Formats: sequence, structure tokens, C-alpha cells
Amino acid sequence: MNKMDQNQFLTRLKNIPHSISWGPWLLIVSGILMANISWQKWQDLIVDFGQQVYVPWQLSEGQVLYQDIFYIYGPLSAYAHAFLFKIFGPGILVLAVFNLGLIAGLTIILYRLLRDLSDVHTTHLACLTFLLVFAFGQYKLGGNYNFVCAYVYELPHGVFLSFLALLQFKKYLDPPASKNLGLLGLLTGLVFLTKPEVFLALSVALVAGLGLTWYLKIKTADRRSLVLFFGGLVLPGLAFIVYFSFHMPLEKAVKTIFNSWLFLFNSDLRALPLYKWIMGFNDPWANLSTMLLYALVLAAILVLIFIINRAWNQRIRKYPVGSSALMFALIAFGIYFVPNIPWLSLGRPLPFFMLLFAVFLSIHIFKNRSGIEPRIITQWVLVLFSLMLLMKTLLNTHIYHYGFALALPATLVLVVFLAHELPLRVRQFLGDAGFYRSAMWILILIVVGNHAWITWQTYQMKSYPVGFDRDVVIDYHPAFTPRGEVMNLALKYISQNVGPEQEFATFPDGIMLNYLARRRSPIADITLNPGVWILVGDDAVLDRLKRSLPPYIVYMDREFSYFGYNYFGRDFAQKIHAWIQTHYSVQAQIGATPFTGKGFGIQILMRNNFRKDPSNA
Repeated sequence: MNKMDQNQFLTRLKNIPHSISWGPWLLIVSGILMANISWQKWQDLIVDFGQQVYVPWQLSEGQVLYQDIFYIYGPLSAYAHAFLFKIFGPGILVLAVFNLGLIAGLTIILYRLLRDLSDVHTTHLACLTFLLVFAFGQYKLGGNYNFVCAYVYELPHGVFLSFLALLQFKKYLDPPASKNLGLLGLLTGLVFLTKPEVFLALSVALVAGLGLTWYLKIKTADRRSLVLFFGGLVLPGLAFIVYFSFHMPLEKAVKTIFNSWLFLFNSDLRALPLYKWIMGFNDPWANLSTMLLYALVLAAILVLIFIINRAWNQRIRKYPVGSSALMFALIAFGIYFVPNIPWLSLGRPLPFFMLLFAVFLSIHIFKNRSGIEPRIITQWVLVLFSLMLLMKTLLNTHIYHYGFALALPATLVLVVFLAHELPLRVRQFLGDAGFYRSAMWILILIVVGNHAWITWQTYQMKSYPVGFDRDVVIDYHPAFTPRGEVMNLALKYISQNVGPEQEFATFPDGIMLNYLARRRSPIADITLNPGVWILVGDDAVLDRLKRSLPPYIVYMDREFSYFGYNYFGRDFAQKIHAWIQTHYSVQAQIGATPFTGKGFGIQILMRNNFRKDPSNA
């Protein structure tokens, strides 16, 4: 290689960092890594997730939601998954792969939405936060609180569609096009068919954003745009009403679309200890004090870094080694010298900060009405959406449990603020914010890294496979909990002793066993936890049991202390339990006796006169 060729090669080599963005590759690698460490471990074996596979399986077999299956959420996710099962056949992996695709799609949506609200590097950081903290997160024993296998898919699907709607709103503020407003209405109508709290958050944010846009005359609300918007809004619900009207009376078909809203405002349901804990109303003043304390601690950290940044500007900026040592010293102090950092509770002040941002942006918008940028309006709408989505966890916001979806938008807003907006303000004040921005990035990466580490540790505890083929669920080792081993033994017993056409009902909550055994439940009540029991009652379930007279009933051990009702048959559903005990006898006992507090176990009961039925010969 001659000298000219060497110079050209070196020139090209120097230009590589400028011509290749490593951000997308980092996101791709992070997503693949998180999918790999969590593979088939996303869901809980017993709690909630069973209905997320059982329902679409039965819909793909011809059953009708709300008529043949009692369900308290919107129909969109269930029928979308039923369509997948119809094409590819039932399988937990079918749903997992589809929702992994949605995670990739949401990452792209977030990138396009946040890119105009910050800079490219901050956008990559926010997307990385989504992938490492929320998309695959598992911070407590169990599972279900991630975007791959959710306790109810309507929540992450609603958030996915909401971000897509927010992106469409951003496009609407660009060159005028009525079709954008029509598509915005359609996306909002689809969100209505998921979960009420997501639709409420999105609709409040969009109504405020559109109203402000028209008030400031950035856009005009012409008749055609409004017709397209409201037409798109009602179209998804109307389509489901038409579908359901072929299977039930029209009045009932209309009511089914609003079922989840009726359950949302049920006072008995909201009085349960679980829902009080979720909102933080179990101890409101203590939770409010905790929120404000966490907010104060974060504010103190920001002020401290500001002071250090000022000193760095004036004294040690010209000493790169010293400034780097100072930064690493701060990191070491934060990690090693502050004991018991509550990593999983750092989301507590999110509602306070979202309210603060909403007020600040509102003042800024109305002070600069004549020259406000569309970017600021998009930012304001995103903050409103984030704030409204936190209303369900107002005084007890976490990134785990329901926070995997409800706290996502607010967390991304805070990341953008800390990594982009705040350093800009510091630079305006001090003339340089290099240290400040670096410190913010390091703090965010430390928090994100710790959450990823906790998730990795939790997934490492799961090593025991349950089920077969595309339905394998990797649960905790039997040395930790016997439930995986008991489930496998129950599946083996059913395959050897229960005919392929013989049905069984599982009480109070174990429809995953029906799905894995490929035996349908003969009653619409596929789960009967205390919350559902409050909505349905004993008599309706008993009536369906008496009419169907299933040959088998399965008792699966569950304790519902967080509902305020510990055990099925003792603390709730006593009439159902008494009827079963009268008409059924235990045929198999696997593990501990259910509902005794002695450990996990399953009982398989057979109807007393089942053997005498000639049709079973």
C-alpha cells in the first residue's frame, strides 16, 4: 500500500464514526440480549396469563367473547390473538413472537416521536430505557408485567396504539392533511377497545392538544377533518357491535363494548385492598410524603451536580484527568456509599414531575401564543398523556407491576428532560454544560443498568420447563417452589385419565391448566378470583355449573390475601365450593391440599355419577 493509499485509508477510518450511527445497533443488540435471557420465562405459570392464551384459543375455535367467555376487558387484543391462532395454530410462542414484533415497532415509534423533542443521542437513550427497563422487565417473583407476555395484553397494546396516535398527532401538526386526523381518530377508537385507563389518558391528552391547536390557529377544525376524526373514532367499536349482534341481542352487543367501563367504576371492586395499594390510597399521607421526599432527593442531586458543573467550568475543566476522576468519584459515591438504594421505588415522584412539567409547559405556551412551535405542543400532549396514565398509580407509582406500562411514558419524558432539556438550561446559564450532561447520562445509565441487572437475576432463577412444544413455560426450580412440578404431574394425569373430549372447570384461577391440557372449560367463568367473584357472584356461576355438569373439576391452590380474601371456599365463593364438595369426589391429589396454606397443590375431582352415565362407556 503506497503512501497515498495509506492516507486515503486513514481518512476513511477517521470518518467512520461520523458516517455510522451506533445507536440503532446498540438498540438491536440490547433487544436481542433481553429476549435471549428472558426466553419463555416472561409469564407467570398460574396467575392471570392463562386467560391470555385460553381466550384466543377458544375464540379461534368458534366461541364468542362475552357470550361464551366472561371477560372484563376490551375485545381488540383477544380477537387479534385469535386471528394469529387461526393462522398459525395455538401456542404461547405465537403470541410471544408477535408481541416481540410490537416491541420492535414501539421502539421505532418512540424513536420517531422523541427525535424531534430532543436530539438523536437522547432518543437512543430513551429507547434503550424502554428495552432494558420496561419491555422485558421482571422485578418480582412471578411474571406477566412486560410487553412480551402481559397479565392482560390490552394494557401494553393500548400503550402501543397510544404512542402511535401521539406520533400521528405530531404529523398532524406538520403540513395540513385531513387524512392524518382521520387516522388519529381510528387509532383512538382502537385504544377504546383495550383498557379504559389508557383510552382516558389518550383522549384527555388529544382533546387538549387538538383544542389548543385550533385555539392558537395552528390548524383549522374544518368539517371534513372532524367527520374523518369522529368516523375513525367510532368505526372500531361499531364493527365489533355488528359482529357481536350476529351472536347476541343488539342491546347486549352494544353493552359488551362498554363492559370494561362498567367494571372500572364498580365501588366494591375499587374498595379491595389490592386496588387501594395500586393507587396508594391504602396509606395516602405516607405515600404522598414518600413521593415528595423522592422528588426532593432528586432535586438535591440535580442542584449538587449544577454546583459541581460550575466549579468544573471555572477551575478544573482544563484538567481532563481530574474532571474524569471527579465524575467517577461521584459514581462510586452513589453506588457504594449510599446503602440500600431503593432502585425499584425510584418511580415514586413521577406524578409530581409530570404535573410540574405540565404546568411549566402550559405557562410557556400561553406566554408565547403567537410564536409557539408545534414541537412544544407535541411535548405538552405527551406530558399530559403521561400524567393521566399515572392516575391509576397516583400515590404509589412504580416501574414494576402495572408500572411496566403505566409508568413508561412518564419515565421517557423524565429521561428526555434530564439528558437533554436540563443541560440546555444549564448551558444557557453557565455557558457550558458538558459535565452536567455527562453526569445526567451516567446517572440514567446507572439506574437503567441496575434495573436490567435485577431483571437478569430474576430470570436466572427460572430453569424448570412446564408444558410442551410451543407452549413451554420455564418456571422456578422445584427446590424454590413445587408448582411447576405439580403442574407437569397434573398434565400427565389428565392426558392419561381424562378423555380428549372431556371438559373440566378449574377453580378458582388456573385456566392455564385447561389451555396446556387442551381441554376447554364448560363454563364462561374461566377465572374466579375475588375481584371477578364480586362482579359475578355465587349464583350465576352455580347456575352455569348445574347446567353444564362438567365430568371433572380441578382445584388449584391460590391465596388471595392481597384481595382481602385468602382462600376459595372459606373466605369467598362458599356456596360454589359447598356444591362441588357435595357432587364431586377427589380422584387425584398432587402436591399439598389446596386452600389449606400448606403449600401448592392440585386436586382433580370427578362427578359422583359420572361413571354411571352410559354416554361415557
